[in-house]
Amino acid sequence: MDIKLSRLVVTEDGRDVVELNIYGVSDDLCVVGDATLDFRVGKVEELIRTIDELRSRYSQYLRPRIIKVLHCMRYIPKAIEEARRSNVWILTWREELTPLEVSST
Repeated sequence: MDIKLSRLVVTEDGRDVVELNIYGVSDDLCVVGDATLDFRVGKVEELIRTIDELRSRYSQYLRPRIIKVLHCMRYIPKAIEEARRSNVWILTWREELTPLEVSST
């Protein structure tokens, strides 16, 4: 299955209310995530809050199955543990730091 990834910006009343650097859909699956230079503790929680906002206010952008992903250049081990607990796929330019997991909405 091929999923074309792009950027998603949801605008309301002339202002950006949701912004994701990584977004794509195909059938019942969507990829939702962000790209960051430094992956720090709290970034996973920020992604989860964004997904929750999409779920509650803009559900048309989600699908029944979700891949949560963060792409980074640098990271700290504590942040990787946070991602693993939340089933977030963490990638760098050279490796996968957590396994790819598909979650249900």
